[in-house]
Amino acid sequence: FYLKILENAQCYLDQALEAETTEEKYALPPVTPTVDESMKLQSVQKDISTYTSEMVYKFIMGVEPMENYDTYLQTLDSLGLQTLLEVNQAAYGRYLER
Repeated sequence: FYLKILENAQCYLDQALEAETTEEKYALPPVTPTVDESMKLQSVQKDISTYTSEMVYKFIMGVEPMENYDTYLQTLDSLGLQTLLEVNQAAYGRYLER
């Protein structure tokens, strides 16, 4: 009986360690935007995050048809997605140069 409990505990521990390793493997590095980049991010990040959260929910719940996915992407572009990507790419480039 106790041996089975120990085996189960080891299995859970192994799973937790594997999940942690996977998470670390795909974690983003600590990148730091410049002051100017931070201002740009501040102006677009909140709107993009809010819109994305709302639309993902609508797509999952079936409120928004998947046929509107291209419109969703166009709206992200109009909200400044390209700016968000450029700023993060620049900050990541500086991180790699360290």
